[in-house]
Order: sequence, then C-alpha cells, then structure tokens
Amino acid sequence: MPYSMYVGTVHVAKCGIHRLVRMSIMEAGYEVDEAEDGSSAMHMLRACPPYDLLVTDVGLPGALNGRQVADAAMLHQPQT
Repeated sequence: MPYSMYVGTVHVAKCGIHRLVRMSIMEAGYEVDEAEDGSSAMHMLRACPPYDLLVTDVGLPGALNGRQVADAAMLHQPQT
C-alpha cells in the first residue's frame, strides 16, 4: 500500500477539510500518517519509511511552513 503524510493545522481540522483530505487520500489507496506542525513532519520524514505522497498546508504553526517541509522532504526522501 502506498504511504503518505498529511500535514495540517488545528484550524483546518476544526472546519472539516482535514477529514475530507484524509479520507480522499485513503480512498486513493494510501495509508496516511498525520503531523500537526512542521516540526512533527520533519521528525516523521527522518524516522519513517519513504513517503509516496506529501500533502501539506502552506501555513503551519511553529517555526516551519509547508514549503520548508516540502523542501526537506525532497532532500531527505527525494522519491516523495
């Protein structure tokens, strides 16, 4: 089964989009890991098997934004 990570904010989770995105990814056949902020996503990128798909908000809580997470994914897991 393909492996994916979804990085989203608490605000997105409250408005229902979070659930819609997660379910859409799962219906496409992906197993979904979730990170609530850029720091959590970075930890997962380093610790988990390679991801086949990365979906992230641009604005994330904390020091890292979605673009920085995507850039790091390309560096640590270039096949993502």
